[in-house]
Amino acid sequence: MGKPPWLSRLANRRLGIPSPSPGSGDTWAAVTGIAAVATVIVATIGLYFAWKATKAAKDTVEIADKARRADEHDRLVRRLERVGELVEEVHHQALVGSPDYWQKHRNRLRQAVVGLRDQLPLTVQLVDTAITVDQARADAAGARQEIDTELEKLAKIPELAPERRHSWWRRSA
Repeated sequence: MGKPPWLSRLANRRLGIPSPSPGSGDTWAAVTGIAAVATVIVATIGLYFAWKATKAAKDTVEIADKARRADEHDRLVRRLERVGELVEEVHHQALVGSPDYWQKHRNRLRQAVVGLRDQLPLTVQLVDTAITVDQARADAAGARQEIDTELEKLAKIPELAPERRHSWWRRSA
């Protein structure tokens, strides 16, 4: 059995501990309850801001990934355009007829095609097998068409295709 309440009060008086006033237990319970509610509110606010920070970080990663893919797309387009310029040079120099001129451009084309062999087999054929002027002209014509086709494919990728600029003037009234 526990101690009788009068004994606890007597012991507290001898030790100098004031006895609680009637109803003060309810006050401490209310203060404790308010503190618990405040803690829950602060924790909820903390969770909300942590969620917002996580969402912002995910959005940043998504934007960075889209930017990286767009940059890769732009680099590939520029490379294909450069290969197309060199194919044009080979074609025009082959029309002139001097092997020295078109073979010089063909050697530059060989360097530009590195890494694009799977995408541009006809251009690789121009680089690897064109020996005569007629063969160079024929292979260059096929390579020109092949590069145009590849550039059209890249332009049709909706999320990577360049946005139209200055389209505001085309708005309907």
